[in-house]
Amino acid sequence: MNHHSNSISKIFIIFMAVIFVYAVMFPLFTAEAKVMVFPRRIILENNERSATVRLINTTEEQLTYRILFIQSKMTQNGTMERITAPEGEKERLENFMAQDLIRYSPRQVTLPPGEIQLVRLQLNKPANLETGEYRSRLLFQEIPENVEFEDNDAEADQGFSIQLRAIYGISIPVFVRNGELSVDVEITDLQLNRNQDSEMLPELSLAINRSGSSSTYGDIEVKFIPEEDRERVLTRIRGTAVYTDIEQRNLILSLPGAQEIELQSGKLYISYSRPEEDGGGILAEAELEL
Repeated sequence: MNHHSNSISKIFIIFMAVIFVYAVMFPLFTAEAKVMVFPRRIILENNERSATVRLINTTEEQLTYRILFIQSKMTQNGTMERITAPEGEKERLENFMAQDLIRYSPRQVTLPPGEIQLVRLQLNKPANLETGEYRSRLLFQEIPENVEFEDNDAEADQGFSIQLRAIYGISIPVFVRNGELSVDVEITDLQLNRNQDSEMLPELSLAINRSGSSSTYGDIEVKFIPEEDRERVLTRIRGTAVYTDIEQRNLILSLPGAQEIELQSGKLYISYSRPEEDGGGILAEAELEL
């Protein structure tokens, strides 16, 4: 009887240890190619009161996902770091977090292979909400269908072991923009690294500077404009954001279009533009004489 109770206790300890490891090691912003989420960002502004997210199972297995809001901040190199939200709603709103402004359903879904689930978001904005941009991330967190443990008495006598299994998830930013907001953008700190090593592509470093009450999101294009001959596109980078957490985002861009040409006797033209689906238009531009 005691041996049976000890075995159950060891299994419970292992189970709790694995759950703890899940919570600590869970990758927040990347996901194995199991599901697709569309769109990849939600913006509620002006008179928009609702939105719909599609979660698509691209595998041949049944998947279960928990859906919840989390908070993050952007660093100057563009990476996203998870942060702990304040416990009170008032404090969260003072920190321009969007999670208390949005109701959504369902909170958990089970998707058969190839199926699509709609997640509906509804804005619930108080009348006295302060002007500004509120942001949270909507996280789709995989829940494994089966977690199996082996009760091996020989190993248990020497202690207990932890079985690790990666839990995948994907998150998208959700914005609530309230009132008249503004943003100004400038491209600075241009520097070309030609890389003397012939196997390495030239690289362009730059900074996108943001000021104002709103984040910015756009596509970067780098062109080489020679003194003679036609211009060439050296690279295009889709979907570069600078959130209100930071005033400057630093980037280093590889230039694959320069692989077979010499970057001299001309200039580099860099543009940062709104995506066509957002209406297009250049947000900032700059030139670097070579």
